[in-house]
Amino acid sequence: MSRVKRRVPMSQRGFTLLELLLALAIFTLLGVATWRLFDGVVRADSASQSHGRELRSLQRAMGLIERDVRHGLLAPGTAGAGFGVSLKGPRLQWLRGGERNPLDLPRSELRVVEYWLEEGTLWRHNRTFEEGVGQPQRILEGVRHLRWRLHAGSSGWHAQWPLAEPQEHAPTAVELVLSVGRFEQMRRVVVFAQEAYEP
Repeated sequence: MSRVKRRVPMSQRGFTLLELLLALAIFTLLGVATWRLFDGVVRADSASQSHGRELRSLQRAMGLIERDVRHGLLAPGTAGAGFGVSLKGPRLQWLRGGERNPLDLPRSELRVVEYWLEEGTLWRHNRTFEEGVGQPQRILEGVRHLRWRLHAGSSGWHAQWPLAEPQEHAPTAVELVLSVGRFEQMRRVVVFAQEAYEP
């Protein structure tokens, strides 16, 4: 008696082991590629947010410095005292007009503004001229390099002020060179308002 070989329809055939392994390898590769793509997007987003935070902190600090310089008050007739401006290394101070008194009480608007670098942090101290009241505040952290210079008329740029010999002209501008975070050698020059303060 002869055996009859029955054909299995194609729709009922299963997968071979080779086909299963091949499919598994393809899905594994797709999974790895998807994970790498997702990880790259997350890293790029994190770096972008960090960069944005650093940029905003730098912009706030620069804006505050510019505002203080533009409201600077230079004292005429006080050449020996540097016209109320002092620069020694990373420490710079000058006189500026104070904020308006919200209660309209008698109060001097004259302030002393001071900036200095200490252990990678840029500090600002805004205090009253008579009483010295005011709290130092952190302006910028992670500062690697800071350099101030003052420009005074025909004598040019100076890294120290007042000079050994009294100058005829008060400083006209402040130069700041700063390295912080991803930003290297950022340079900003701000002109003094040249308002006169009569002591």
